[in-house]
Amino acid sequence: MALIIAFILILINLFLVPILLTHMHLNDTVTSTARHFLTGISIGLPAFFLSAVLRSFIDSLGLTRVSMVITLATVPVNILLNYLLIFGNFGFPELGGAGSGYATGITYWLVLLVSILLIETHRKIRHFQIFSKPSVPSFQKIKEILKIGIPNGLTILFETGIFSAVTILMSRFGTDISLLISQQTVLVHCFTPSPLSIASSLTILVGFETGAKRIDGAKAYRHIGMITAIFIGTLNGTLLFFFRDQVAGFYSSDGNLIPLITHFLLYAILFQFADALLSPVLGALRGYKDVAITSVVAFISYWIVGLPVGIFLSYSSLGAYGFWIGLSTGLFTAAFILSIRVRYTEKNYTF
Repeated sequence: MALIIAFILILINLFLVPILLTHMHLNDTVTSTARHFLTGISIGLPAFFLSAVLRSFIDSLGLTRVSMVITLATVPVNILLNYLLIFGNFGFPELGGAGSGYATGITYWLVLLVSILLIETHRKIRHFQIFSKPSVPSFQKIKEILKIGIPNGLTILFETGIFSAVTILMSRFGTDISLLISQQTVLVHCFTPSPLSIASSLTILVGFETGAKRIDGAKAYRHIGMITAIFIGTLNGTLLFFFRDQVAGFYSSDGNLIPLITHFLLYAILFQFADALLSPVLGALRGYKDVAITSVVAFISYWIVGLPVGIFLSYSSLGAYGFWIGLSTGLFTAAFILSIRVRYTEKNYTF
């Protein structure tokens, strides 16, 4: 399935992307750079998707440290390849921006090779012998994967899409404001690695417990995860509140922009706390394989509730800040509904 998706994207890059670039009316230099950049990345797509499968397999065994080692081992190589291929150092061709794409594609293959090496040598993984026993494709298993994967993908799509939509809508307040919302979205997620990590951990641990038919253990992990995520979200929000002036200075040295950024960060704290409430609930539901409802709730919360609230408030005295309140409203709505759902799932879970 991973290879099929990869080759579909490669075909899109070969036949559809050139048409899209042509209709974007870019100059020849930019078009050529974009074309080669995407080609470079597409070379590594099969490796990227296969690595994602192997990484998920490793994580499902609770061996997340192995995944971390793979990432840490390949990051410096990617930096080196970018240095060599972008600037043409040490006799390598100078490819400019396109070199970054080829460096990324090569790195994907390196990640795959390192993943295979660790799977074949790690004492807790090698006995599964996943490469020595080719299996016949099972349509029942494929259906099960799609049943879980498609709703998860849609949930992520609805979440990331709302930020893109808000960024575009905020352009009416000026380019600087639109750029700030994009940057602060990244900032908030940089401040929330712990809730997101807890969500991933809960998916693994709840899955472990339900697989062992221990619903009480799954509930205990979910409770601990939610309390921890809320604590970390509160701590991160407190730090962001007291050090918002210093954080604002990371964005710009413009005296006119810093007060605006500082004010934005106050609303980002609200978003941060909402994200801390939602992330562990999503992680637990994935562990229970109860994911069909998450995509529906995400669409309703973000696009039917959050976005209209943001647009409405943006025309009030709040202006651009209204969008942050809208985003937070969407997250709080999703967190509230899915918190009820996870309790319902636990109460009615059958093995």
